[in-house]
Amino acid sequence: MPGLRRNEAYLEGIEPEGDRLANGLAGMGVEKGTKVAVLALNCHRYIEVYYATAKLGAVCVPLNFRLSPDELVYVVNHAEAEVLLADQAMLPTGVQILPRLDRVRQCIAWEAEEKGWIAYEDLLARSSEAEPEVEVNENDLCQLQYTGGTTGMPKGVMITHRNYLTTAIGMGVGREMQPHYATLQVLPIFHTS
Repeated sequence: MPGLRRNEAYLEGIEPEGDRLANGLAGMGVEKGTKVAVLALNCHRYIEVYYATAKLGAVCVPLNFRLSPDELVYVVNHAEAEVLLADQAMLPTGVQILPRLDRVRQCIAWEAEEKGWIAYEDLLARSSEAEPEVEVNENDLCQLQYTGGTTGMPKGVMITHRNYLTTAIGMGVGREMQPHYATLQVLPIFHTS
């Protein structure tokens, strides 16, 4: 089936990118438990970040791009994120809030060049696509998801690898999903769904 081959080729392309990003992040000092914040619109790189952080045992902190700069500063500082990734659309906001971020020591720009920020594609190009050798437990923290709380500031919800696994099982992944299926992601990827 032509669709199946095309999708398999795509999936084979995603895994090396996730491994390259994981190894690139590890080369920057990201290790198990390190918080990695993402300020971006939906795109394939967002998924690469999810794979890379999960493979390293690092913790992805997806940021709601609709938050005000003050709210973003609060979330990134509360999460104790050490790395910030931003796409071209959100890069001006990332640059604006960076001086107020307490622990961020590395910044990666996905599509635009910005002084002091590492270019995403350059990081991938110089990184190995070997599988990272990190032992990750199903009860390890995988993501720190901030709520859009109706009272006060957003609250961090801790999501483990097991939480994601049980969600996938509940969705019937493996039974109903087929390799040639495609998914339309309508909601922002930073959202829990």
